[in-house]
Amino acid sequence: MSKTKVALLGTGFIANIHAESYARFVHDAEVVAVYGRDKAHAEAFAAAHGIPAAYGDIDELLAAEQVDVVDICLPNYLHLEACLKAASGGVMMDMGCHALAWFRWMNKNNPVKSVYADMKTVLHKETTDCDDNTVTLVEFENGVTCIAEDSWAKHGGMDDRIEVYGTKGVSYADLFRGNSALTYSTDGYDYASEKAGSSQGWIFTIFEEAFNQGYPQELSHFIRCVREDETPCVTGEDGRAVLEIIYAAYASAKSGAKVNLPFEPKGLKYPIELLLGE
Repeated sequence: MSKTKVALLGTGFIANIHAESYARFVHDAEVVAVYGRDKAHAEAFAAAHGIPAAYGDIDELLAAEQVDVVDICLPNYLHLEACLKAASGGVMMDMGCHALAWFRWMNKNNPVKSVYADMKTVLHKETTDCDDNTVTLVEFENGVTCIAEDSWAKHGGMDDRIEVYGTKGVSYADLFRGNSALTYSTDGYDYASEKAGSSQGWIFTIFEEAFNQGYPQELSHFIRCVREDETPCVTGEDGRAVLEIIYAAYASAKSGAKVNLPFEPKGLKYPIELLLGE
């Protein structure tokens, strides 16, 4: 079979991770085109990764290229437009969604009973009115309680940790620092880890970041689903369930009260409207 053709939308950090993952690990797929809001950046990205075509316009790319997969690596607020052509919000939509999805997976998709959330904009008030720091408490119907802390405001590089407390044991996992090298540098160096502001002094240096964060495995599974018509491990129903929790979290942050599920607000274009009161 011929390779699955991929169009990559974006030229930033995550786009680089995806391009590297396709090239090194997902051999059934090939990135044939890249889009960047700045065409010069797209051309430089294409040259760096050996991608045949670069575009500064999504419509032009979609019209010119016969692709099987559109891989969106753009900022969140551009996802909707990109999806409609081929979902808006703050750190809850960006990072919190992963925590909520993990809660459901860890709890065998048991139904959520209620959501309580606190959301603030603590660091990026000049650039957004969306949340950049959130704490969300999710109560499941089987009695399990989960707490997610998500922030764009934390300094010192990406921090992704999990703590699990059960009736017969406890487990801790540090998904970034757990497989890194603790390094000291007087002058700093080119790259240490995602969102690390500086590499001077003591810092955790990530080894094989893309592979250890699961990007190649994720992309390989998605490409296999496209090629072989498999059902994804995470379905659209799972995505909808997480989105319902996100809506409830925004509503809770606005009201200051716990929100019970099912929760289906009407007449909204974006979940963030529940927080902003628009």
